[in-house]
Amino acid sequence: MLVDGNLNGLFDDVARVSYLTDYVVVDLNGDGRLETCIGCDETFLLNQVFSVGGEPFKVGSVSPDGELVTVQRGKWGVLTGTVESFSAGLPIAGAHIVIEGEHGVAGEVVTDANGNFAISLLEGGGDVYRLTVGAWGYRNRTSRSEYQDLRPVTVTPDRIVPIRIVLEPALCGGTIEGCRSATIVGGYPFDLDTGTFFEGADFFWDFWTTNPYLSPQNGAKFAVFGAVEYDSITLEHLQTAVYSTKQIAASTTNNLIPAGTVLGVITSQGRYAKLRIDEYGRDL
Repeated sequence: MLVDGNLNGLFDDVARVSYLTDYVVVDLNGDGRLETCIGCDETFLLNQVFSVGGEPFKVGSVSPDGELVTVQRGKWGVLTGTVESFSAGLPIAGAHIVIEGEHGVAGEVVTDANGNFAISLLEGGGDVYRLTVGAWGYRNRTSRSEYQDLRPVTVTPDRIVPIRIVLEPALCGGTIEGCRSATIVGGYPFDLDTGTFFEGADFFWDFWTTNPYLSPQNGAKFAVFGAVEYDSITLEHLQTAVYSTKQIAASTTNNLIPAGTVLGVITSQGRYAKLRIDEYGRDL
């Protein structure tokens, strides 16, 4: 079944920003029911790989009216690796890796406690995949041909491709207690106190709806300073700002958090923080 995710009357839209994207729903367990919620095991972006009986498939093409759908069967290749810190060479747990192919996002994975990751990708006759890697407290990196450790990679059938990725600490001046950067994954709660997803989350970036929003959680509060210099916001500014627990609108027609926006935050643990949106999209 196809879902017109952006409600424009067409069924063939593939985009990095999820609320501009359509979906395919597949009855993987054969129970005759379709799980159509975002994040469910049977709902996929049009460019995502799904497995039926251990065999990988993905949508090849969709006509705009949704009447004609082709599905491709492929073979798996495996991308494995380790994410480490530049200075100490220590493993980085919880690093978030987004893998993009010719037709958009092909998969996402998070490193384990030892900084390791592994993900199966669909081989497509030599498809080249680009990686974007981010972790709490480190600078994001994206594959480039001149990088020795993070070049675009080619996945071939039944082959394991190992890589080692190095991240540098995020540095910025004039902050209160240092500076950290992270990729805020759309659809997951994020906690500023710990730099982790889920536990004690301070906010939730809901990008799956027609009108996306940033929502405080567990008593956390936001104040929107707008597009100002990050370092100009002092502790005094944070202490005297007007905070709210209301959702912050972020739709294409009413976006209060475009790239460059600085937010003040009172976390769920009562700490002051400031947050700058460096990139607006499916992930922040």
